[in-house]
Amino acid sequence: MVITGELGKLKSEFSKLGVKNTIVGLFLTEDSFLPAVLLGLLSNDCSFFPLSVSGKKHVVKSLSAVAVSHVVTDNYYFKDLISILGHGQCKTLKILQGFGLRLLSIKQKLEETGSPSSKHDKSVLDGLAYCITTSGTTSEPKVVRVPHGCILPNIRHLSQIFQLRQGDKMLMTSPLTFDPSIIDIFCTLSSGACLVMVPTKVKQAPEKLLEVIHKRQSITVMQATPSLMRTFGPDRLRHTILGPDSNLRLLTLGGEQFPRAPELRLWLDPTNKTQLYNLYGVTEVSCWASCQQVDKHSLLLHDKPVPIGAALDETEIKLSPLSTERVPDDVAINPGQEIGEIIIGSSTRVCIIDDEQVKKSAHSHVVWRQTGDVGTLGADTNIYCLGRVDDQVKRLGKRLNLAAVELVMEELPEVLSCCAVHHQTTLAVFVILRPKSFSSDLSIQHSGACAEVFISESLAADTFPTAPHSGSEWSTMVTKLQDHAKHALPSHAVPDVFIEVEDNFPLTLHGAFICFVSISYDFFKMLIHALFNA
Repeated sequence: MVITGELGKLKSEFSKLGVKNTIVGLFLTEDSFLPAVLLGLLSNDCSFFPLSVSGKKHVVKSLSAVAVSHVVTDNYYFKDLISILGHGQCKTLKILQGFGLRLLSIKQKLEETGSPSSKHDKSVLDGLAYCITTSGTTSEPKVVRVPHGCILPNIRHLSQIFQLRQGDKMLMTSPLTFDPSIIDIFCTLSSGACLVMVPTKVKQAPEKLLEVIHKRQSITVMQATPSLMRTFGPDRLRHTILGPDSNLRLLTLGGEQFPRAPELRLWLDPTNKTQLYNLYGVTEVSCWASCQQVDKHSLLLHDKPVPIGAALDETEIKLSPLSTERVPDDVAINPGQEIGEIIIGSSTRVCIIDDEQVKKSAHSHVVWRQTGDVGTLGADTNIYCLGRVDDQVKRLGKRLNLAAVELVMEELPEVLSCCAVHHQTTLAVFVILRPKSFSSDLSIQHSGACAEVFISESLAADTFPTAPHSGSEWSTMVTKLQDHAKHALPSHAVPDVFIEVEDNFPLTLHGAFICFVSISYDFFKMLIHALFNA
């Protein structure tokens, strides 16, 4: 991709229109002009703030939070943006001919507290590269201001790890609103490699996306979430991008807990040569904090978990002690074993979150950020992620970790993926089985203390697809699931209900799995009520 000409034109246009030393909102699709827009703004000492048009209240609040005065949008998003902001709140300064872009000025409606930007020491905000919002999948979305000093060490170090070079093709799998896309763009451009972008509709169609990666573009380097990889299915992965003749030189997985060995063995052809890495981090210290190359040979032979890896440049990682009541009862802790919440810190890679005042430690000058993940220090001195702190629930008087239940159920070769959900006293596990051809009948059956469920299209109301197995096949499978759970889990962690769903769990635009409890709590209650009153 050659962007030199476009960059010069956009830089000149922004400069003529007085767009300098400011934060510019971006409502853009991923197309060939995107890198030129980013570089054009940065070269005018501007920072950028990518946003989605979904959620009017969130958009207005985010723009006000950092005092955005200008917006670059394209024809695709223009009408949506006008409907969100209102005709009287924005003005088209110029239509950028040949780019399909518009530059708008925005009237600010700041909150009563004023612009958070004005509350900070100017030295903290100098050198701001971009703003980004957290995904909001685990809490209310937060606005994160990312200085150049935070993201540049990431770009430099990961470029060395990826060993990107001319001839490489890197796929931008994430939207610009998810900070791994920043790594995709700037690692690629700084190395002279080719950045490949595809429309959102293609990203949401696994077969089409896989065709782009494996055949049409022959992608050599890719960042992805485990959930995105699961949408392709193990058989297709093993015969395409993770097969013996794959062009994919390097694959990094991040944004979610790294898959366990039994699942990865189903993805990987034993002769596959793709380098595999585990990336770990949080948006609050944008973008990544650690990296671990996976020993695929050892992984294919043993069921050892993969650590989060060594800290990247100018980054520190450690465990913060958890109070006893926050440690799940189902986590086996050996004498002397350290367990706690994983926290990430740095004295240079410091972002500003919402309207906070950053306070540096008087002793270390390191600002630490909580991740919300429980970790343990292994005998090999590596940190291993055990799951989310907020995945813990209390059941039958004891604490358990829902992620731990999921990992145990995924040990069965028939289980492709699962999601554990707790409501009141009921523990349900939604299960995706490996593909088989069975007839599809709706059935709700009880088997002792455990129940097996089909979700019909009408009952799920578009939240879940139809289940593919017949009653007898599913009943046999539930017995196996129940036996395995009783054997491998403590009694308080054995599920009451197994619910089969087809194809894939829903994903956010960032490619991360959406927990069912956050999608439709009412639907879950309705399902459990129907089950136990059938």
